[in-house]
Amino acid sequence: MNSLAKYSFIFLLIFLFPFFSFGQCEVILTDTFVCHFGNNIVLSPTVNGSSMTNDYRIDELPFSYVEHQTPNFLQLQDDQVSEAINIGFEFEFYGNKFSQIYIGSNGWISFSSNQSVNYLSTSIPSANDYVPKNAIFAAWEDWNPSIGGVILYELFENDSNEYFVVSFENISHFVCDNDSETQGTFQIVLNKSDNSILTNIENKSSCLNVTSLQGIINADGNIAKPVTGRNSTVWSVNLNSIKYTPANNSYFNWLIDDEIVYEQDSLNLNLYNDQDISLLYWDDLGCYSQVNFNVSVLPEYNLNVNRLGDVLFSSIVEEYFSYQWYFDNEIIEGETNHFTNLNEEGVYFIQLQNLQNGCFYNSRIHLYVTASIDEGNKLSAKLFPQPSSGSFSINTREDILKAQIYDYKGLLVYEIINPSTNTFNLDLSSGVYFAYFQLINEQLISRLIISK
Repeated sequence: MNSLAKYSFIFLLIFLFPFFSFGQCEVILTDTFVCHFGNNIVLSPTVNGSSMTNDYRIDELPFSYVEHQTPNFLQLQDDQVSEAINIGFEFEFYGNKFSQIYIGSNGWISFSSNQSVNYLSTSIPSANDYVPKNAIFAAWEDWNPSIGGVILYELFENDSNEYFVVSFENISHFVCDNDSETQGTFQIVLNKSDNSILTNIENKSSCLNVTSLQGIINADGNIAKPVTGRNSTVWSVNLNSIKYTPANNSYFNWLIDDEIVYEQDSLNLNLYNDQDISLLYWDDLGCYSQVNFNVSVLPEYNLNVNRLGDVLFSSIVEEYFSYQWYFDNEIIEGETNHFTNLNEEGVYFIQLQNLQNGCFYNSRIHLYVTASIDEGNKLSAKLFPQPSSGSFSINTREDILKAQIYDYKGLLVYEIINPSTNTFNLDLSSGVYFAYFQLINEQLISRLIISK
């Protein structure tokens, strides 16, 4: 089709005033629980009906251009749209998330298939069928890559971010053919970290009186952000970067006993009793919602281990519990019954999980020692004096990571982490105890005799 024939059609353009319809937002936070007294919980709501990307702010930035490293080349003809192309990450645009795009040869991309291939730009917002929807327009006009230029796309990844780049480089114009003075070089950059959009134009001159559009539009066509002066007008620009930043701010008020306790998007609490909580939510576009819910603190289990001979038993046995035994803080593989055999000297405990609610419970620690603790045993520690009134020292030059004292039943009665000295002064009743020391490279056990 020649240029005269292509531009001889008469188009009836219907201009629709933008309209905005925002219903009540829905905030979802259900009653929940914490497993233990004093447990921490982070409350994060799900908000439906509102999104940061329901609105955008447009800013002009210092010019930048992403140079491709290992690009994918796309062959498109005049007035053609590509097949679906994977972005490589989820990108949110006007409140919806997408993992694919479609590239139009006339200088735009869309997140939806089956978009118009019209070569005449139209001002936006517009519900006109000739206007591509759910789209980003770097420069929508009658480009023709089949007679000059290349279309590239590439996913860039680094340690802190990912971004997807679509570039139209030295693209020729249908009307002005492959005249180098009217060729265009520009790109669209999708930023994963904040769902922002960057359009970088190295050069775009005007071809005769052909109009061009730069901006973004939602899936319905009723919401759009055109760049001022470039809403289907005749324009040209060089070395220009425009950024679209999501700009629908959201506000959160967390209330306990009708008092505001926090004003961020999540609430971090350490709970010591049941708590009724309210969340008030609203945003810049007029959405509003309130939700009331309860956080319960589940009752504790008095979980212990009992010894019979050389076997330890869980004090709680229920069909809705699973069991896992530990030795010296390491899982004992395969020991998933409510009992275990004592094979080595050291510290044992059992961990139960309530299969009905997922909560874990650890038993008291049990220290297993035998008569083999003597001066020649490699696991023994030398404590002095013996007996003592409660003040004693351990003969080691190594740093002590943890010291624990157990009674004759193997129950923990004292613990200190990273003590600053090798000397201890404890208020213990007269009797026989066992001292357990975790050093950097070894564990030591000793009898401790207290006499007052």
